Amino acid sequence: MPERPGGEPPLIELRDLAIHFSLGGKTLKHDRGKVVHAVDGVSLAIFSGETLALVGESGSGKTTLGLAFLLLYRPTSGSVLFQGKDLWAAKGKELKSLKRYCQVVFQDPSSSLDPRMTVEAIVTEPLRAIGGFDENHYISRAVEILRLVGLDSPDLLGKYPHQFSGGQKQRIGIARAVITTPKFVVLDEPTSALDVSVQAQILNLLKAVQQEYNLSYLLITHNIDVARYMSDRIAVMYAGKIVELSDAETVIERSRHPYTLGLIRSVPELGSSAPLQGIPGDVTSATAPPPGCRFNPRCRFAQDVCKTDEPSLREIQPGHWVACHFAESVS
Repeated sequence: MPERPGGEPPLIELRDLAIHFSLGGKTLKHDRGKVVHAVDGVSLAIFSGETLALVGESGSGKTTLGLAFLLLYRPTSGSVLFQGKDLWAAKGKELKSLKRYCQVVFQDPSSSLDPRMTVEAIVTEPLRAIGGFDENHYISRAVEILRLVGLDSPDLLGKYPHQFSGGQKQRIGIARAVITTPKFVVLDEPTSALDVSVQAQILNLLKAVQQEYNLSYLLITHNIDVARYMSDRIAVMYAGKIVELSDAETVIERSRHPYTLGLIRSVPELGSSAPLQGIPGDVTSATAPPPGCRFNPRCRFAQDVCKTDEPSLREIQPGHWVACHFAESVS
């Protein structure tokens, strides 16, 4: 992927990353020996201060890709670089120092917070893992960061997760993620488990926190409207591969991959009586992806070449990348 205009290098990037899982051991007998192609040859760059949304159906590999940025899955091949340094090559103190700059906000705030820990323990845990501070610093930093996320009651530190609403729990999760002053945060469906009434509040909070710390976000979502509102660029993922990448407006308004078009046209529009246009067929199997383009069994534009030759991710216009043999004619 190219550098930003002006020559700015990426903050964090994946280079030709693949993550495969072997189905063996305790799996069902007929599944043994199969390989799940969760992520297959993905190169992706995220720049300082930007939000890149990663969209696609369930099972497309979005969360696996997000966790790869955080070194929670070891790549089958490829590399993860932070400020030009290969994270998997780093060791000891260097790795610990680099990992403090990469954090995550999980999808379900109820399951991501330990019910046996107080808010103080939850929020300060990442900072205590780094170490080097006295107790007063941990407490004062927790109070400061909780105030930033809209939780400024003085008695919060001693409470437990079950004493909070879903939106408040997610605010605690955000506080935990940013207490170390990171540079990059993975947002894994950060509002999908919340009531509609509080989703907008959390999204606005994430924007405010991003501005406060100049954070870079990888926003994992299946919600096109959330991607439109939050992101600078959108990457569309299908069956372990990136199939389209550009700025948010281009992907949503002028998409050129049939899968992206299907995702957008399956979203209901307020006030419209037009029938939704779903994507036909079943999601491609991650254990037995078809030859050629992985979307070809579901694609109305597919031709013979799509069944034999895998399309590369190519730049059809400046900054607009599409993996489709016939991208110029798709609309």
